[in-house]
Amino acid sequence: MGYLKRIGLTFHPSLRVYEDVYFTSLALDLTTSITRLTRPAYVWRLNWQSTGRRDHFSMAFNDAAWLQSGRYRLQFIQSHAADRWGHDFYELISGLYVHAKKYPPSDLAALKDEVRKLMAENRQWWQLHDAHALVRRLAIDKAQAQNLKSSDIDDYLDFLEEQT
Repeated sequence: MGYLKRIGLTFHPSLRVYEDVYFTSLALDLTTSITRLTRPAYVWRLNWQSTGRRDHFSMAFNDAAWLQSGRYRLQFIQSHAADRWGHDFYELISGLYVHAKKYPPSDLAALKDEVRKLMAENRQWWQLHDAHALVRRLAIDKAQAQNLKSSDIDDYLDFLEEQT
């Protein structure tokens, strides 16, 4: 518990879904030491009625909630490990491309609202001269790794630009 208190990490009070992604990714990404365990430290119980699995995994199609979790994660990174902030922004924005391809948004208006917030909060990274090319390369690499086509990458970049 000392580590979590030291970095000030708790579950984000505004997140009801993707809260585990927010918490565990920050806990792992911000650690400076890792210990390898030789025996199981916990047992995970699969609950088919959990929020993430309910209604045929409908939560996965809530891209706005997924992106909101990523936005909050970036805010924490900015205040605790600012040297990673730009890197993590580009990872998030290229990851959104793949996430939305795998799980087409159930609420496009809500997604656009979250993208607008993300772009406003990270304007300095999006306005760098090579940002578009970097996001293009990262998004295409991520899509290929998931066997997804990336022929619409220019449409995605235009979408991002429209939200700024």
